[in-house]
Amino acid sequence: MTETRKLNSNDLRNLCIRMGWYTRGTNEDYAHLLSMPGKLDHVRTRNIVGMAENILMHSDTDYTLEDICFEIAEICHSFFSKDPA
Repeated sequence: MTETRKLNSNDLRNLCIRMGWYTRGTNEDYAHLLSMPGKLDHVRTRNIVGMAENILMHSDTDYTLEDICFEIAEICHSFFSKDPA
């Protein structure tokens, strides 16, 4: 089996709104963050960390990098497929 993890930019946006994140970024900064998931065929751990670092850099929050990574991972959608025989 193979897992493919996807993340919708609207889900990422809604997460930031719900958590009160991205309060210090410009519109361009925010647009860059929201464009990140759309460029990915599969969301890897390093991608989640990159998004979390971006959020942390542009937020006034007590959440740690690990906390933000967890929240992003929670909103990802996993798809499973059988490997060819």
